[in-house]
Amino acid sequence: MAMLINRSMTSRTLVSPLRTFSTRSNFLSQHQLPPVKTCPKLNTLSSARPASRPIFQTRLQSTSSKNMPGPLKVGDTIPSGTFSYIPYTPELSSPTVCGNAIDLKSDQWKGKKIVLFGVPGAFTKTCSANHLPAYVKKAGELKSKGVSGIYCIASNDAFVMSGWGRLLGSNEHVEMISDSTLKWLEEAGLTVDLSSHGLGKRGTRFALIIDDLKVTYVGIEESPGSVSVSGVDAVLPKL
Repeated sequence: MAMLINRSMTSRTLVSPLRTFSTRSNFLSQHQLPPVKTCPKLNTLSSARPASRPIFQTRLQSTSSKNMPGPLKVGDTIPSGTFSYIPYTPELSSPTVCGNAIDLKSDQWKGKKIVLFGVPGAFTKTCSANHLPAYVKKAGELKSKGVSGIYCIASNDAFVMSGWGRLLGSNEHVEMISDSTLKWLEEAGLTVDLSSHGLGKRGTRFALIIDDLKVTYVGIEESPGSVSVSGVDAVLPKL
């Protein structure tokens, strides 16, 4: 009797999975499931975005728009503005002395001949190697031609400009002035957007000769790695 019960249970156990499988097969054959959609192939990073070029190989694009004036041109009167700077004193020969920043108003240039050159940033490669040092070296030649003051401007703060200038020997030769809000540089149409290189909006590379608040020479570089029309050798013959 026990043997019959065991055989019956075994038979039931074996048949049950087969019956279940058969039932599922019938269900699948009667109900067709929608085909599985495959995901579209994603573009790789290299094809999705071209590799960016180094900043010193990129052409400068002015940030001037319909709501902003274009770059200053010969004959224009410069915008009125207030800058910040640290006048050089002998105490500043020590790198541990910071000095005190004071205001400089563009109206103070009235009746004077001024050379103003702009750089995208203090402590940057081209500005430190090719731009500022040449003006420091030839400051005497510029002043012998009637120049009352030589100014280097950037959007860095006055303390950074002072530290950078002292490192390169600007001292009493070239005043290092700051337009940290870019207000004057924007009004003059002399800014550039370098956000794609992590630098944000900056002043572009340029040189101006200003005589009694009027522009007599403009040199704006097309590439940040170039110092030609904004260099001291381009400015000297125009004085």
